[in-house]
Amino acid sequence: MNPLHYPFFVLEAQISTNFWERINDTELLWFLPIPKILVSHSCLGISTILVIGIFFSDINALVDRSTVLHKETRSFFFRLKRDPKLAAYEDAARGLVDRLKDTVQATRQTSEAKIHDYMDELERVLQIEAENVAKCSFNIIETLGRNCRYQTYRAIMSREGEWRSTDLNEDLVNGMLEGAVSSVWHNFFNDLLKSELKSLIVAIRDHCNVAIQSIKDGAIRKPKKKLATRIEKECNGIRPLDMLNPAQRSYLVCVYRMQREFGGSFKGLLHDKLKTHYHDVASECGTGMFRRMKDMNEKEFSTHNALELYAGLVDEVMSAIRAAIANGEDALNTALTRLYSHIERSFGCIEQTDKMSKDTRKKMRIFLVEEYIKPLAELTTITNRIYKERNTTPVEVTAIVGQGMPMVQ
Repeated sequence: MNPLHYPFFVLEAQISTNFWERINDTELLWFLPIPKILVSHSCLGISTILVIGIFFSDINALVDRSTVLHKETRSFFFRLKRDPKLAAYEDAARGLVDRLKDTVQATRQTSEAKIHDYMDELERVLQIEAENVAKCSFNIIETLGRNCRYQTYRAIMSREGEWRSTDLNEDLVNGMLEGAVSSVWHNFFNDLLKSELKSLIVAIRDHCNVAIQSIKDGAIRKPKKKLATRIEKECNGIRPLDMLNPAQRSYLVCVYRMQREFGGSFKGLLHDKLKTHYHDVASECGTGMFRRMKDMNEKEFSTHNALELYAGLVDEVMSAIRAAIANGEDALNTALTRLYSHIERSFGCIEQTDKMSKDTRKKMRIFLVEEYIKPLAELTTITNRIYKERNTTPVEVTAIVGQGMPMVQ
């Protein structure tokens, strides 16, 4: 068995004659669990030897004192928690950040509701105009078949609706961005979206400045002066617009890119949808192919098919608009995440202080378990086993020589 590392007394003792009769070699090794001490049979013939040991009564007293020490030490270290003022300030600061997030989110929801309401209005007027244009598309196709010769008709189909002065795609979408659509489109992209986004950025900045000032004011009243100075310095370094303005520009860039890709006309979208159809029509050959080509186009632009085709154009452009707005919102989300992180780091020094305190308590917990609880448990087990096996009282030692200490009988 490995020796136990406990405080011990070095005793030079006069051992009674029957001492070794009561304790054999094996028991002595249990009785003297001290490192690097060898007890040999040659020692048994002398009357005075150096005995290193802890008698049972002393062991029991040591266990009791160590147990009390363990409890007092544990109680002391686990009372070492955060300063109540620091804890109250940190909780208040985190509450300010949480309320800031809620306030900003509510402001954004109000702004987003206005934008989405206007987008719904834009979609509504687009659908109306698309339906009107779809109803006129059959007449355009029919007129093309009457006015064009076979060679011209096939050339237009082969070149995907555009040949010389004829631009079938443009004719088929003419009017979709006129009337009410033009007004709503212009107001949405050039007025409402920009003004609403600018107002949102200003509102978020104001909310952040109020929260930051409250954190600074609380630092003056609650924590220690050194921490208050550090917190104030961190707060002064936070400039919300440095993160919000780039997000605003990124938001608008997403919208501008969508507008450039759209090109201010449904012509490109219609061309992409009809590209395969144009090639199918142009591939007709043989007797009666001109009639079949016109029949294919007239079927494609029948009332039902035309309404479905133009409704798809509106859905596609609105999906592009919503995707651009969503990308802009993502840019704003990223900026706000960084901004909130900066604000929370302004009072992060308090959390670091608390973390050190937690680490200290954790180390003390490990120390108490390893150095007190486990050894005491082993020692108690050993002494209880010896008592039980021998069913006797502690060993009597007659005297202690040279230590000036009374011996427990």
